[in-house]
Amino acid sequence: MRRVSLFTHLLAVLTVISLFGAQPARANWDDDDRHGKRFSTLTGRAPRIIGHRGSPGFDGENTLRGFRRAVELGADGIELDLLFTSDDKLIVGHDWELSRLIGEEQLTDMFPGKCTIEDGECRWFTRDFTQDELQTLKVTFPAPGTARLDYGSISDDYRMPTYEEVLDLFKELRRKNRGLKLYTELKTDTRWTSDAEIENMVGQVVDALVDAGMSNDRRNHWIQSFDAFAMELFASNPEIKKLKKSLLVGSDPGFSVGPHPVNVPLNDLQNERDVRQFIIDNVVSRNLQILHGWKVAWFNLMGTKGIDLARIAHDFGIELHAFTFRDPRFFSDYKNSPAVVGGDFEGYRSAVRELQFFYKQGVDAVLHDYVVSGREALKLLGAKMKADEDDDQDNRMWRRR
Repeated sequence: MRRVSLFTHLLAVLTVISLFGAQPARANWDDDDRHGKRFSTLTGRAPRIIGHRGSPGFDGENTLRGFRRAVELGADGIELDLLFTSDDKLIVGHDWELSRLIGEEQLTDMFPGKCTIEDGECRWFTRDFTQDELQTLKVTFPAPGTARLDYGSISDDYRMPTYEEVLDLFKELRRKNRGLKLYTELKTDTRWTSDAEIENMVGQVVDALVDAGMSNDRRNHWIQSFDAFAMELFASNPEIKKLKKSLLVGSDPGFSVGPHPVNVPLNDLQNERDVRQFIIDNVVSRNLQILHGWKVAWFNLMGTKGIDLARIAHDFGIELHAFTFRDPRFFSDYKNSPAVVGGDFEGYRSAVRELQFFYKQGVDAVLHDYVVSGREALKLLGAKMKADEDDDQDNRMWRRR
């Protein structure tokens, strides 16, 4: 009798817990960790939307202004690029030649003596400027379809910032959003960076992270480069051993970047076994945690060939990231790259449809110029998944009757 009594008591306790104490929280599709474990990502949570160079779909590419705006628009993180200056320091910016970002008027007005004539044109190269000089320049490159900004009337938040300034801003932004990600990309170039200078750049990035108290922030800070040598240096540095490190890859056919590139050999990767070997040789062997490639190259593998790329990466504990999503180019990026697509596909009918394909494939993060459509696509997909789950639950209940 005593055994029956104990069993009955235990059953009653478990029943109460199941009813009141162990109910799973209903997913809030607008939260940061929003969607529970419903996606095919490595964690099962929603893919992250990273503001690519901040929010260049509006303006202020790679500036404090742009980074703030990306977060205001709902980005889960911000990505920045680091270049090297004439006095061997880091500056935040994407282009080794400054005309696109800064504008010839501002460059001519402020630094007429820095012009280098190449192919009959005046060019201004980052490596000809000191860090202090670059910090006086404002990024005037406009949002697509709009006029270049007037450098005399925009705020100092449009200046080219130092890495330390962005780290300070990131810490400020994280006070309101503890899950915010920072994606640091180191730019190298065959013309502008020797191997010794790449080592210097890597060392400065590590020193800045240590000084900022961010060298062990595994959850919220990722480092990447198209340069395999740079990534090997990062991976072997004990001061940042906890940070996730990402290999940016080019594609063949497609494009190649920097003095030590790794390109995805699309014509050679025909099945899951080929892809596994590529990941082992280029990511696992370098002790990296993220594989990051061009969306069109990933489409070749996932769409044209039907290879479950994200699942294969996840089998190794590797995240899969994709760049770059730009609202006006959901069609043209594919239409203009038939050799990379590898099939008859000519592009998507909308930016949302494009993003949803990659979300469904299990991509862990996307880099986006606009952010807003990235969140819209995620919200619509999340609502559909929730509706499908409700339908499944209704069907299960109906079958029990």
